[in-house]
Amino acid sequence: FAEAYTVRGVIYEKQGKFINAVIEFSKAIMIDPKFWKAYFNRGFIFQKIGDYSHAISDFTKIIEMFPNDPGVYTIRGQIYNQQGNFNGAISDFNKSIEIDPSYAVAYFGLGVAYDKQGHLTQAISEFDDVLKIDPNFKEAYKNRAIIYLQLKKNGAFFQK
Repeated sequence: FAEAYTVRGVIYEKQGKFINAVIEFSKAIMIDPKFWKAYFNRGFIFQKIGDYSHAISDFTKIIEMFPNDPGVYTIRGQIYNQQGNFNGAISDFNKSIEIDPSYAVAYFGLGVAYDKQGHLTQAISEFDDVLKIDPNFKEAYKNRAIIYLQLKKNGAFFQK
């Protein structure tokens, strides 16, 4: 039954009925508290509507179930970035990288967090790491270029 409620929740989400979707995912979780797909979908809805604390809670629950999944740490790190909790984000991205050193998205998230903290050279370094792993990661080029422009505008020049 948990799967059925989750499917209904996905349908509601696609219709833009986020409250109904959250209710369906919550029903699935009540039936099966280990049904990670319900937490996953509900967490994304909470993220989408800006309810970051509930989104973090749902992804934390998934991390408890799958502590060696770098993707879940990266998703929670992205939510921490959106919330403005850059230290939480950095911690999660580093954990993701510890699990999988070739996970480019985690380095990208680190770059974003460092950028938002004003640690621009560290952000550039993380975007460089992204591009070493995935030379086609367009957002890393874009973010790195924006930082270079900021540094140039502020009169900061440095050598590689």
